[in-house]
Amino acid sequence: LREVIERIAATRSITVLLWQVASVVLLVAAVVWAVWFPLAAGSGSQALVVADGRMSPTANRGDVVIVAPSPDLPYPLDAVVAIDVDGVVVIERVVEELVSDAGRTLVTRADAVTVGPSRQVDPSLVVGSVRRVHRVVGFPALWFDEPSSIVWRVLLILLLVSSAVGTASLVVRAELRRQDRLLVSAIASGDRT
Repeated sequence: LREVIERIAATRSITVLLWQVASVVLLVAAVVWAVWFPLAAGSGSQALVVADGRMSPTANRGDVVIVAPSPDLPYPLDAVVAIDVDGVVVIERVVEELVSDAGRTLVTRADAVTVGPSRQVDPSLVVGSVRRVHRVVGFPALWFDEPSSIVWRVLLILLLVSSAVGTASLVVRAELRRQDRLLVSAIASGDRT
């Protein structure tokens, strides 16, 4: 019976240690993601999360695109640009540039829409051009934006709280082990204080 109890205790100890290590890894990953997101863009650029698959395969849902301010016209054909459409930033590919007496107009289209409507855009609405695409790292931001994601929000908050508690318990565990070693060495040396 004693061996069984010792095995259970050892298993629980290993399970707790694994939970603590996983908690530390998760907490570090969350902090790195929160710090990386604003820094990924660099100065003067923006990091935007792609919310739909309209630009697939260039930029898929959950990707983060880095949009840098673009120089003035002419925009090269095939350039992927970010456009402000009624307060919402969308990314599309430049397929044509129209020049008339009224000025220049860009014709843009989403990559996933090979045939069908294109958009005629005034160049002043172009926020910038897409410089880089970081795959999949934007999903946590999408989870918080979806109205039906209350379950994800609660789970993520519980996971982060669990990670913080696990990290704190790992520190406490190390301190208790240090104190146990000091106590054992004091008893072994005959020190009663």
